[in-house]
Amino acid sequence: MVKEIDKEDVHTVCPHCLKKINLVWVCKLESIIGIRYAYFCSECQKNLGISHIKDFHSCLIKASIENHLGNSSNSF
Repeated sequence: MVKEIDKEDVHTVCPHCLKKINLVWVCKLESIIGIRYAYFCSECQKNLGISHIKDFHSCLIKASIENHLGNSSNSF
């Protein structure tokens, strides 16, 4: 497995620490099953989600739709 860590500018609120964040850490994970991106809060370092798409904003939209529908899954 190969890992790369990068930063991405955002303007959102962390659902864990409830702080406004302007930066998320993006960890690119390459393995035999493909590439996934894990997003972490720059304040509390908790996982904000995992996606096969490197677009944090689309992950946030999907997560809020799933939470609204009652699906508590953290995996996108």
